Amino acid sequence: MAKFIIDTDVLAREVNKLSQQDRVEKIIKALRAAHRKEVTAPWLTPYKEKKSAVAAGTGPYSELFELFWEAYPARNGVKAGKRAAFKAWVKTVKSVDDEKLLSSLCLTALKWQVLTDDWRKDKGTFIPMASTYLNGERFLDERPKGLAAGKKMITNSEGKRVEVDI
Repeated sequence: MAKFIIDTDVLAREVNKLSQQDRVEKIIKALRAAHRKEVTAPWLTPYKEKKSAVAAGTGPYSELFELFWEAYPARNGVKAGKRAAFKAWVKTVKSVDDEKLLSSLCLTALKWQVLTDDWRKDKGTFIPMASTYLNGERFLDERPKGLAAGKKMITNSEGKRVEVDI
């Protein structure tokens, strides 16, 4: 069903010039034309629905995106580009068609990706921005052969040795 915005001031000026019968006929004719998407009446404007803020990537962040953002490593010790990452997240969710699946894929891949030499050298200089990671579907990258699944001891950012699942 088509939706329209009626400018009542313009409509009143238009119909006040006509007789009662002509008023009814003109309004019905304009509405029928509008229904066929042939808007010609100056008082009738098609209504365009706005995307939801989340669907547009500008609204509050989703819970699953927040989990991803929390897990995503800082680059050079700084996390930046959250809004751009969220827009990429929304776009990627549309292509994957399931936000839970995307979250699971990302969190699983990040477990081993943060342990790769490229991501660890030079204080994370080579960690891609989160938006680049999502747009490039880096969560689908293959695990390097030398990085088998299981547990691994690493040194965390506080200098403590910890065991992590990969």
